[in-house]
Amino acid sequence: MSSGSKSGGGKGGKEEVMGEKGQGEKGQGHRPGSGQDFETSWRREPSPELQEEQTPVGKQTSVEKQTPVGEQIPVGKQTSVGKQTPVGEQIPVGKQTSVGKQIPVGKQIPVRRYDENFGAVVQRVIDGIDRLKGERGELISEELRKRLISGIFLASVAIFVVVSGGLAFVIFISIFCLLGAIEIYRLLEMKGEAPFKEIGVAITSLIPFVAYLAPPDALFALITFSIIAIFFIQITSRGYKGAIEKVLMTYFGIMYVGWLGGAHAVMLRNISKELKGEQLAKIDSGIFAFVFVVASTVFADIGAYFFGKRFGRIKIAATISPGKTLEGFFGGVALSVTVAILLKILFSSIGPIWLYAFFGFFAAFLGLIGDIAESSLKRDVHVKDSGFLIPGHGGVLDRVDSLIFTIPIFYYIFKHISSLLSSSPLAP
Repeated sequence: MSSGSKSGGGKGGKEEVMGEKGQGEKGQGHRPGSGQDFETSWRREPSPELQEEQTPVGKQTSVEKQTPVGEQIPVGKQTSVGKQTPVGEQIPVGKQTSVGKQIPVGKQIPVRRYDENFGAVVQRVIDGIDRLKGERGELISEELRKRLISGIFLASVAIFVVVSGGLAFVIFISIFCLLGAIEIYRLLEMKGEAPFKEIGVAITSLIPFVAYLAPPDALFALITFSIIAIFFIQITSRGYKGAIEKVLMTYFGIMYVGWLGGAHAVMLRNISKELKGEQLAKIDSGIFAFVFVVASTVFADIGAYFFGKRFGRIKIAATISPGKTLEGFFGGVALSVTVAILLKILFSSIGPIWLYAFFGFFAAFLGLIGDIAESSLKRDVHVKDSGFLIPGHGGVLDRVDSLIFTIPIFYYIFKHISSLLSSSPLAP
């Protein structure tokens, strides 16, 4: 065939081929002297002589390729070895078929439309997966970035106020109590309760100042007065429906945030006043005690987070806090124990080194209980975070939930450990 020949599909497997000027040339179109016109001769069944394939200019056929009668292969088309194409089917340019595949005679396969639709779907799926991976990666890195920035800022402020002590520390703790009380009462309202949040927030914020400025009896008097004040407000509201829930939920916020967290934080920082001259370490006992408890608890939380992300498999409380794993807890214990031992060595605190290793484990354990306890409150109202004030961490309670349990317990431990160790063989 010449380079000017064209191919076109016909009905019933018949084809019609025209030259460049509508007439055939020698060796194409019709045999000279046949006595019949070009169109009529080519509507007959092809003669045996025409069953031999003529390859267009530039066409390269593969070894042992057999082309059915009457088929014309477009220029540049490469077919696979041994492929047999039925009569009447035209394969688009660039289409590659598999070796040895046979397509039934007369079957029309919409190759082009299939390729376009399937390719578009596959490409959309691939793009979606890549986009999801990208968004997830950005989300994780952004979360870690926020956690780090927020953690460094809070740590810097906390170190400054802890070392400074006095009213600066009290104001710092009172602000945390104020924000924590707002969050806890908001959770209770989401549950459907109706606490007297105004008096609850006021008393909770006042507790740190009373714990610092007044004698211990005044603090207990305030806790006693608060329950009476709540009942008084309930009575003057001239209602009785939900009285039990209102009174108990209001008092719960005061005790959980104000008493456990606020009061004991101030008392732990000022524990040197209660030790009567005895020292826990070579620095101020209050600074050491507070730094030790906070550092052991926070580093336990950090270790649990990263170890849990990397190795976490066994859930500790799947229905309450799905992110807490046993592997993460052990990672937190390892880091907490390491920090506790380093602080004991650095500040030459009293007691044997194994005791502080146990303190590191105990801080990690109490911190886990405090974290899960606060998670149970959030789970009850179907929220992930108690607030949104601290980027990367959530609310104030989300950041101090572990400390709410560790600070009170270690306050009583350090309050009595000095007298116990001074006359005990456990002392170094």
